[in-house]
Amino acid sequence: MLTMPKINRQLLFLIILSTSLISCGQDETSLPNVLSLQTLNLKNKTKLESRISLHTVSNDLNGIITPTIGSTVTTSSSINITFNETMDNASIKSAITVSTIANSKTILISPLSNLYVYSYDDKQNKVTLTLKKNKLLANHTQYEVRLKSGADGVKNQTGDILKSDITSQFTTDSKPDTKAPKIVTVSPMRAEVTTVSSTISIKFNEAMDESTLENNIQLSIINGIAVQTANLSAHYLFTYYPDLNEVTFTPKLTPALLDNTQYRLSIIGGKHGVKDSHGNSLKRTFFRRFSTAPLVDITSPSILKIIPAFGAHVSKDTKISIQFSEALNKQSLLSSFKLFEITGNSKKLVNPFPFRIIYNPVQNKVTLKQRKSKPLFAVTKYQLVIKGGITGISDIHGNKLPKDTISNFTTVTDNKEWT
Repeated sequence: MLTMPKINRQLLFLIILSTSLISCGQDETSLPNVLSLQTLNLKNKTKLESRISLHTVSNDLNGIITPTIGSTVTTSSSINITFNETMDNASIKSAITVSTIANSKTILISPLSNLYVYSYDDKQNKVTLTLKKNKLLANHTQYEVRLKSGADGVKNQTGDILKSDITSQFTTDSKPDTKAPKIVTVSPMRAEVTTVSSTISIKFNEAMDESTLENNIQLSIINGIAVQTANLSAHYLFTYYPDLNEVTFTPKLTPALLDNTQYRLSIIGGKHGVKDSHGNSLKRTFFRRFSTAPLVDITSPSILKIIPAFGAHVSKDTKISIQFSEALNKQSLLSSFKLFEITGNSKKLVNPFPFRIIYNPVQNKVTLKQRKSKPLFAVTKYQLVIKGGITGISDIHGNKLPKDTISNFTTVTDNKEWT
């Protein structure tokens, strides 16, 4: 007579549960929690031990791969993956694949270690794949980088896994890049009056050589007393975002700057200045002047003018401009405007807000520009509410607009404004 070995009931239940899920067509990645079963032989080779490891799928965990989708890069380009969380380094290395794509066929490069040197920076949550010495990518070739999800994919420090694979495809072109990089935007703006704790940001038109940036961006007081790089680093945290081609200096201390002072920001160009990822230098040094406001200010901001004026008849694609008396806190503007549609004695909130909020800190002016996806109706009365009080608009010193301001206007049938 054949005797069945004794198995722990809870263990048997888990084995049956897992087998049932598999027989129903469920795979690992389709389950909310991933069940990983491992069968082990014990001393009499008849007992089974089932080990279950749970990994939660994270909707927040994400990674950005550069080169980005559709990029054209040189055959010597590195691959960078920047995560938004601290990662489990051990899980990343085996979860990255690089393949070539030709004639609709994907060919895996394996082992990847023959081509790339892997490194992980846990301070920046960043993986870099650097080509080995004397190694190059194939020219005029499409590549795909894939970051694997699931139980065998990348995990953060708490064991959470990606919701789905992350991929990027790029093409190589050995034609050398000889174009100098350009500066797209700089904040603070020219002649802007800002706070003593403002963030400084510079956006370039292409990927930059991070090692050339920090020491070649300098700040000095207009009267010529230079703020040395060491002091800049002591007061500001330097960060380079390769996916955005953007540099930011975020204040470590408050205040980071002197109040009521004029500053000059210098981005050094030339042979020894900032360079793009191909070694091309910024053509010339870029200068930007701005100033900080006095710390002592207890005067509330006020509205000097609103266009269109109260009661005006305007085209349904009108813009609205509001002139303020002083520099404003840009963050306070984001939720301080509401638009209502007026019908008789009732009014209805227009949601979402149909205007983009554009702030000019030099002119202390806000422009509300209509979104194409949310046009206003013709022959309709509207009421704009500009929020004041505790939760409303404030100046750069925190002084609030005293109260709500209301402005009514009516749209007409054509695109000609009249009053």
